Amino acid sequence: MRCSVIGAGAMGRAVARRLALAGETVLLTDRDTAKAWRAAAEVSAEAAPGIVLPADLSAALDANVDMTVLALAHRDCLALALSADRPLAGKVVVDVANSLEDQEFGISPSGGVSAAERLAAAAPESIVVKAFNTAFAPVLYAGELDGIPVDVFVASDDDDAKLAVIELVNRSGLRGFDMGRLRNARGLESLAALSHELRDRLGLTVQAGFTFLPRW
Repeated sequence: MRCSVIGAGAMGRAVARRLALAGETVLLTDRDTAKAWRAAAEVSAEAAPGIVLPADLSAALDANVDMTVLALAHRDCLALALSADRPLAGKVVVDVANSLEDQEFGISPSGGVSAAERLAAAAPESIVVKAFNTAFAPVLYAGELDGIPVDVFVASDDDDAKLAVIELVNRSGLRGFDMGRLRNARGLESLAALSHELRDRLGLTVQAGFTFLPRW
């Protein structure tokens, strides 16, 4: 699978590393070209068997790319989706945004529309998958916390796309869980909001995430 990650910040680097560890070729882009080159070099140095390559936006959105991860603020995801040339059309689009900084798109545990659902409405020609949003970027980059693999909860209305993302997650050394329909992104985004609340109230660092502990 040919993957791209748009956004070379902490979350973009973390997801790019996981995809490369799953054996994929990953195109990493950012509006700051130098940042994308630095991030790609950093991640590729420790991401075999795959590779992370710097790319411009047009290459990252090329028709040959099977899956695009938007490691951007929610408002920027919407702006890209609504661009005149509809660059996300026909793609599997993985949304990692929580939009915690946006009161306009605030997360409500009472069941307001999620950022992922807004993105899907803005990009109806795309298949939107929610994933990677419930762990802080440093934990996702490392892949574990105190020896426990990071759990990634995945939601989408398209079962094939959802299962493809879960399979990539599992191959990267993490644990992927099927969270059902895209509307369940509301719960995942609320979980992310809870993690930020706990971090602030308990004075934690960003070394935190949620783990599911089933008794089989």
